[in-house]
Amino acid sequence: MYKIFNYISYFICSFVPLFLLLILYFLFINNKLLLFIFTILFLHGICYLMYMISSKPNNIITFLPTEIKTTKKFDLSYIWLIFIFTCIIIVDFKYYNFFIVVFAVLLILYRIKFLFISYTLLLLGYKVYNMRGYLVYSKKTKKDMELHLKKYKYLQVKEITDNIIIDKDTYLLNKYFCT
Repeated sequence: MYKIFNYISYFICSFVPLFLLLILYFLFINNKLLLFIFTILFLHGICYLMYMISSKPNNIITFLPTEIKTTKKFDLSYIWLIFIFTCIIIVDFKYYNFFIVVFAVLLILYRIKFLFISYTLLLLGYKVYNMRGYLVYSKKTKKDMELHLKKYKYLQVKEITDNIIIDKDTYLLNKYFCT
């Protein structure tokens, strides 16, 4: 159940900038129900974002310095999800069958293996790297990451989902987990 909560929360947290724009839009058109729903989603996204960034690391993962690959800043699957959501929300609900749209979104998420870049974390100054199938968010540059991995050979991370992690170097975990 905890992993499902992490998937859903990461998904909600990834769309915080869109939720803020939709809140402003619903304030403008005076739709109180959707304004309430997106305010709740926005607050949940902000709270989970603060939890992700401030919590202690819960794992140590070993990487080689040669495994660091920078990712593209333009994630097409994320753009498709934003397009679908804005079309659903802004256009009146009576023209769409809601279950077909939810099925389409879940199909897109399953196809991309729930692996998409969170632009909210990028706006907060994190850089994203692709390392052995993981999306690793870190405040370090690529050169700093390579130097860190050459020296320590591991990263202290906070696991968000099975393949999305945040580099947390502020706490000292026991490095003997790596042996």
